[in-house]
Amino acid sequence: MRKLFNIMLLSLFFLALVTSIVSAQETAEETSLSIELGDTFLALTLIDAVGFMIGVIILILFMLSLSPFQGDLKTGFVFIVWGIFFQSLALTYTLVFIRLQLFPLPFEMNLSNAMVTISIMFFAFAVYSIRRVANELNKSPYDRLD
Repeated sequence: MRKLFNIMLLSLFFLALVTSIVSAQETAEETSLSIELGDTFLALTLIDAVGFMIGVIILILFMLSLSPFQGDLKTGFVFIVWGIFFQSLALTYTLVFIRLQLFPLPFEMNLSNAMVTISIMFFAFAVYSIRRVANELNKSPYDRLD
């Protein structure tokens, strides 16, 4: 179980890293007119695709490991799952609508930033929920008897 947790933690780190790289390169592409579209487009498309695959793998690992948990701890992990889902959805949205342009943009605007914001909110809810578990563990055993 500890090894699975370490793998999920490392995967979360790589997902956050991939997302930040995509964001940084996308910003650089928009502000610099001298960047050629070919190499940058291929790199960003590959980063989006790899980030999506990492997100799906993490979601599967989390879903398989949720059953033994209960209470606020399980609630915290469910919030983490929703956060990862919205991060993967944002990468998929970017890949399908912006990079590959398979379909026209819905509502003619980029919604991936909204999805990332929603995922950050879910991660904040997860921290709050898991913090409640930590507070419960820090109480003395005599406090629980009251």
